[in-house]
Amino acid sequence: MRSLRVATFIALLLLTGSSHLFCQWVAVGPSGAATSLAKGASGLVAASTGGGIYVLPSAGGSWLSRSANLPSLNITTLATVGSTLLAATSDAYVLKSSDDGLTWYSSNAGMISQNIATLATVGTTVFAGPIGFGAFMSTDAGGTWLPAGKGFATGTATAFVGLGSLVFGGSASNGVYVSTNAGKNWSQTNSGLSSLAINALATDGANLFAGTASKGVFISTNSGSSWNATGLSNAGIVSLVAFPFGGSTFLAAGTNDRRILVSSDEGATWTPSGPVLKDNSVYSLLADGSVIYAAVGDGVVQSTDGGAHWANQSAGLWTSDITSMLADNTRLLAGLRTSGVIASVDGGISWSQMNNGIPELGIVALTRTASALFVGTSRSGVFTMVDGDSSWKDRSMGLPVLPISSLQGIGDRLFVGPGASGVYYSTDDGASWTIGDSSNPGKKAGTIVRSFAAGTTTVMAGTEGFGIIRSPDKGHGWELADSGLTETDVYSLQGTPARVLAGTGDGPFVTFDDGESWLPRNSGFAPAAVYSLISVRGFLLAGTSGQGVFVSADDGANWKSVNQGLVIKTVQSLAADSTYIYAGTKGGGVYRRNIDELSGAMDVKSVRTFPSGFRLEQNYPNPFNPKTVISGQWTVDSWVRLIVFDILGREVAVLANGRYPAGRHSFQFDGSNMASGVYFYCLKAGSNTAVRKMTLIK
Repeated sequence: MRSLRVATFIALLLLTGSSHLFCQWVAVGPSGAATSLAKGASGLVAASTGGGIYVLPSAGGSWLSRSANLPSLNITTLATVGSTLLAATSDAYVLKSSDDGLTWYSSNAGMISQNIATLATVGTTVFAGPIGFGAFMSTDAGGTWLPAGKGFATGTATAFVGLGSLVFGGSASNGVYVSTNAGKNWSQTNSGLSSLAINALATDGANLFAGTASKGVFISTNSGSSWNATGLSNAGIVSLVAFPFGGSTFLAAGTNDRRILVSSDEGATWTPSGPVLKDNSVYSLLADGSVIYAAVGDGVVQSTDGGAHWANQSAGLWTSDITSMLADNTRLLAGLRTSGVIASVDGGISWSQMNNGIPELGIVALTRTASALFVGTSRSGVFTMVDGDSSWKDRSMGLPVLPISSLQGIGDRLFVGPGASGVYYSTDDGASWTIGDSSNPGKKAGTIVRSFAAGTTTVMAGTEGFGIIRSPDKGHGWELADSGLTETDVYSLQGTPARVLAGTGDGPFVTFDDGESWLPRNSGFAPAAVYSLISVRGFLLAGTSGQGVFVSADDGANWKSVNQGLVIKTVQSLAADSTYIYAGTKGGGVYRRNIDELSGAMDVKSVRTFPSGFRLEQNYPNPFNPKTVISGQWTVDSWVRLIVFDILGREVAVLANGRYPAGRHSFQFDGSNMASGVYFYCLKAGSNTAVRKMTLIK
């Protein structure tokens, strides 16, 4: 009977509460930059700070996500003990899995801090370094943790390694510690070390090696009693590994200046090795027999010949710094800061690269015109891919510099901000580029343009440090339009025929008069820069610096945070298709939410109920002189006309004449050239019509 009641309760919970249980952002990849490696039961395991955990099966293929049940994606390091996989985090203690990452559990019993710098296994004991609290240890595969004895109680432990019956621990500021009783007691052993900032430890079975933060690698031939400098000095060492090759033992070192170096003579001499790295560090090295792997900023690389040559092992694993996104027909495209363009046809679950023809892979912006896609790169200019083609073609001829700051298609024109050189535009899909006369702000030296949008009668551009500029002639002449802005860094713009919303370093602002004046639009908004703005089914969404995503149901008048499940809170790009909203993060890949949640699980009804019917509101202010705002709402996408008549029934202004999405919209009427008196305004949306009266008093 009890089991029946429980089953009934669960069924009711699923029926009545599922929207609250499962309505949140879900990480869909790609992974973050690999920062840690481990050998798991079924293959190679890679983790990243912000990207979660991925597994590369021993049988081959692509990396598979193991982040679905992770309480945190901020993984600092990995370790294995027996069949248990452990993951240290910067915000959720230690996590453990007994099925190679399919399910995860918290492993924090006895742990003093949730911010863990390192994990390492010595024999069957796991050692951990909680930041600032010395060393901890677990003898039951992470089930419980205890302080690792006396002598190593302060500072941050960065590395652990065993040599014979001894255990050695590296400290971020106190050098090397040694324990003769399996971690119960520790003492410092720093004789000969010229740097006490230890980042890595390794052993070849006879000798001990220590990698320092600035003085290279040291060797001890007497179990840590004394240390001597090797041939690699004055270098910042991030990772070390010893591995067998060709009958000898080799040593590999990863540095913080994008190098991998290999030594075959116990560190006496070192040879540069490895690939050309785009990121600034070799985060982790792992040996699997004679095969070595390196976790680098743009993936994982592998060497089978002692480090002489390296092969990419990153299929399905790319850097997760998402700079731009575009929902393009049946595909979702994402631009990565160092790894080019990737595409997904299954809502972000799997990704494929589409970089054929792009000489460098730093992506700044994605956009499209009626017939082609365009990408702006950080060093090589603008490239286009015509619909139906599979390779990118250069469209940079005529641009003064090749670093691109922004790129946007508006109507029949393509606008670009090349470096700090103002605004250029093209009327022929990038075959040629034009800039206006030298007296306009669009060509002002040092003007970095971050965003574009169409206003009612102008094109607007958001700049870095110069506020907003506008062009009344589709890009030829530009003028300042920043009255009312309290911040001159403008990262994003989103426009409708009625208003333009600006995402600045001081939150969102709105203009109803094509930039003549700007008003703050930040009710409910946390202090943050706004990196991205999109409109979806009558809702506005804003991606911010460090505060996640905000949604507005009333055209930006009020905002609400919607960050459930969003681990990475810096959102650099937003996009939407017919089903999902996608958030591109800095370091955490892409997250998605179902659009239907906007009016349900996101609880935006507490801000304002989604329009339940057609309505024309009274203009405000009324009476007015000479400007007023007219607002109305409709429930489905409609062809909308908003017309102003005088008392004799003559048409004096058309404020809207086009298709608008469902929702609430506002339009400004300027009566500067009108006589005082009574006027009427008529709103027609689909089959609905309404008329109201207003009064102009001068």
